[in-house]
Amino acid sequence: MVELLKEAGFVDVGFKRFPTPLGPWAKGKKQKEIGNTFRMICDTGMQAYGLALMTRVLNMRADEVNQLVADAKDDLGNKKIHAIYTLYVALKLD
Repeated sequence: MVELLKEAGFVDVGFKRFPTPLGPWAKGKKQKEIGNTFRMICDTGMQAYGLALMTRVLNMRADEVNQLVADAKDDLGNKKIHAIYTLYVALKLD
């Protein structure tokens, strides 16, 4: 992404990596809020992306995919599973 921004004419561009909790397991109010927000983002598109990829590429049946997606959504809400998503953010360097 940084190279694309530089090719588009931006200067002093870099990126920062943020380990981001995925779900309600994180400690602290801010981290819980971030984790729940990312959970909702994943929840929103999971079925559509899952159906498209798994039925078209993996030739799975829709009912199999729907069950898998339902199980994955349950896992996202499980406080015993500490999933971390690495978020990369392009930014202007000082």
